Amino acid sequence: MRRANRELKTELPGTQSKMIRLQEEQLKCKTEQLQSLQTTVQSTVKDTMQSEIKSYSSALTAGPTPAAVISPDALKKVVQAVVEEEDRSKNVMLFGLPEEKDENLSGKVEQVFLSVEEKPTFVASRIGKTIAGKPRAVKVTLNGYVPVQQILYKAKRLRSVEALKSVYVSPDMSPEERSQRRELVLDLKRKKTEHPDKKHFIKQGQIVTVDKA
Repeated sequence: MRRANRELKTELPGTQSKMIRLQEEQLKCKTEQLQSLQTTVQSTVKDTMQSEIKSYSSALTAGPTPAAVISPDALKKVVQAVVEEEDRSKNVMLFGLPEEKDENLSGKVEQVFLSVEEKPTFVASRIGKTIAGKPRAVKVTLNGYVPVQQILYKAKRLRSVEALKSVYVSPDMSPEERSQRRELVLDLKRKKTEHPDKKHFIKQGQIVTVDKA
């Protein structure tokens, strides 16, 4: 028994050394594989980039004039416009919401949303110049595009709420879109004056005229 224990103790260090050497060899092999894979990926990316640049250069060369190349300033404006459009997609504008000094604006906006059965997370602030007797517009930023669309879809329900009949909910438009909308509203008023026997309203950016029921 004692002899067997001595032989076992003698064999253990040798076995452990073999296992350590085996693990080191496996680790070395994996390291070499990773380095090879990294080299392959880098080479592929480099080749792809060179190919794309070559294709882009060929496209520019084939173009009618060098003026077809987008200038950095023009590209910057395009990117800025896209970012601003994305930001506006999370906003709604409230017009006609009564304004008082030291008002609880968040409470007022929340009441508007509750009236259309919505309770989103939002941040609200008055914008524009103060004009006597006219409430400033309210810009409301929500936590995403979906709640904005839900509120806009249900906004017509405010007409049936006596205290909020004067409140109008609108998407947050760019200056160009606001200008177009302003002209559209003026045209709508003109049609209502010229053809009072018809029903006129704005739908999807156009004036629609139908017979009165």
